Amino acid sequence: MRQADTTTMLRALAAFGPQLRAPDASPGRWADQTGSGTLDDPLTMPSFETSDLLNRFEAMTYNAGWVQDVDWMEWSRGPEAKRLLRDNASLAEATVDQIANVLTTIVRSARFNEGALAGYFKEGVLLALAERAEALLATKA
Repeated sequence: MRQADTTTMLRALAAFGPQLRAPDASPGRWADQTGSGTLDDPLTMPSFETSDLLNRFEAMTYNAGWVQDVDWMEWSRGPEAKRLLRDNASLAEATVDQIANVLTTIVRSARFNEGALAGYFKEGVLLALAERAEALLATKA
């Protein structure tokens, strides 16, 4: 990655720090099953309704260039991924490339697992990533 691209990427991610720290920040909610399953009242299965915050976060990962063309499934099985995805303290030392791998894995895996992005929000992973971006920007200042 070029230096200018890295700085732009870090700024885009860091901008979510205050939003993710806000007391009223929400990942969204599960919508209940509705309907009785008849033609007049079709059955709608429970689904996750992602908040505007998480929709914007996901869009930022693509727009800022965080989502990389890597074999994220293979990477996610390795020890580095397991450490970074399960231990927010490890994210405080993550490199830009590691942040990109984590974000790629999170966003791509969320396509296969409804509500997964919300889980990473609740576990503090998204905030830890934004705070790491804030810290990396502070060292460049």
